Amino acid sequence: MANLINWIEIPVSDMNRAKTFYENVLEARIDIDEKIAPGFKMGIINIPHMEKTDVSGALVEGEGYKPGTNNTLIYFNANNCGGVDGFLERVQQAGGTVTCPKILITEEFGYCGFFIDTEGNRMAVHSMQ
Repeated sequence: MANLINWIEIPVSDMNRAKTFYENVLEARIDIDEKIAPGFKMGIINIPHMEKTDVSGALVEGEGYKPGTNNTLIYFNANNCGGVDGFLERVQQAGGTVTCPKILITEEFGYCGFFIDTEGNRMAVHSMQ
């Protein structure tokens, strides 16, 4: 098993707002599809430099998907996109709130930071730089 995680779904209440936020923060293209799962809007995350074997995911709007700060905490990988500082700067520019700036975990494990996205989800970012 190369990755513990295979796919993530980020709950959203406003797909267009979330799409704009995550396209800016992740430097990605998000394609909205309402046919994959009837009754749900899914924003499929497409990051240009990702391999087909990399973990990916979607923004999801629909019944049972409620944004919040008590959901599972997702750590985004910022090793190839400006590190924790660059990532958190894009979070602020896109309308999110940084709740904990870059901190050292240990020299061995690198750095992390925490933020709230425009939907109210608590998220994190990690990098070795």
